[in-house]
Amino acid sequence: MKTIVDAKQFSDALANACTVPRKSAIPCLNEVYVHAYPDKCILAATDLTTWFITEIPAQGDEFSLILSRSCVVEKASRYFCGELVMEYDVPENEKRSRPRLTMRNGARTCEFGASLGEDYPDLPAEDGAPLFSVQADRLMDRIKHTGYAAEKPSTHARPINTCIQFSGSSIFALDGYRMAWDTDESLTAPREFGLQLDFLAHLKVFGEAQVDFLWGAHYLQVTDGRTHLFSQHRELSVFNFQGAIPQRYVEQFTVSPKEFLQELTYLKGLLPKMAKPYVYFHSGTLTALASGEKYRTAISISGKTDLIIGFDLGYMTDALKQFSGEPWITVKFSGGVSPIVIGAEGRSDHALVLPVRVKSDAAVA
Repeated sequence: MKTIVDAKQFSDALANACTVPRKSAIPCLNEVYVHAYPDKCILAATDLTTWFITEIPAQGDEFSLILSRSCVVEKASRYFCGELVMEYDVPENEKRSRPRLTMRNGARTCEFGASLGEDYPDLPAEDGAPLFSVQADRLMDRIKHTGYAAEKPSTHARPINTCIQFSGSSIFALDGYRMAWDTDESLTAPREFGLQLDFLAHLKVFGEAQVDFLWGAHYLQVTDGRTHLFSQHRELSVFNFQGAIPQRYVEQFTVSPKEFLQELTYLKGLLPKMAKPYVYFHSGTLTALASGEKYRTAISISGKTDLIIGFDLGYMTDALKQFSGEPWITVKFSGGVSPIVIGAEGRSDHALVLPVRVKSDAAVA
């Protein structure tokens, strides 16, 4: 049995498919599934939570197989160009003999072992109701700005807190200590839902293409019509993030995020590794305390502040990095128990960091 495909299209599709499998005790889940039809060739991969399915034009016979050493096949395919011939042979009478896939491209020939395609899980076939359409790279940028605030997956983490959450025209992430959100009025989700960051990372396969989000009975699908990503969804209660954002602020100041980061890095280098990385801010002065020692520096701010606020150095660093490249950011707060909110002019995204209790000896001398 034989099929002919464009080598570059096959190589690109296989490279994208190879990013999905995770190390699994089920052999077929470590590999890429290939199904050739008379007019197309489908490549698929899954970890049983995320599915990647794409198709490219093909001419030839119908057959299916599971690649062996998919990543090695992908490396070989990078050297192919033009017409790629794939021949699939299933020995019938040879004992202990495995199916073989032979790939021919000009003077180059590779022969790999394979497994029967019928041993692969059934591919998702549902379409679903439209949620919204969006330019993939634009959504990826928004996720990059906010995703860092999601809680790391663990046995103790709430599933929704490990997601990027979609609510109306906003996407956001939070781990209980900090939050980041971005609002785009041109994109409104008709229902609330959350998606894992590792699933959303696969949006890069779409490049700058417009993609549709579809909600089915069992899966959320993202597709450009040729490539499809499926994520199993569960009914998860999305957090009311608007309720966590202060409605008024007592004080605010403007500062260079680059300078702020530089001084936090200075303090981090002084703090013992086992110390709580807490920093206290008052009118431009930054103070860190550890083991009876005090470390201090200052940043240039525009605006007068009288309150003392404390924050986790790591969380504030991540929030400032959200705005890397911006000349100025605005930091707003209302006291020692009110969230610290950070934004930049012309940006639709914001960061929020919860404060820590101010120690009496953190006051500026």
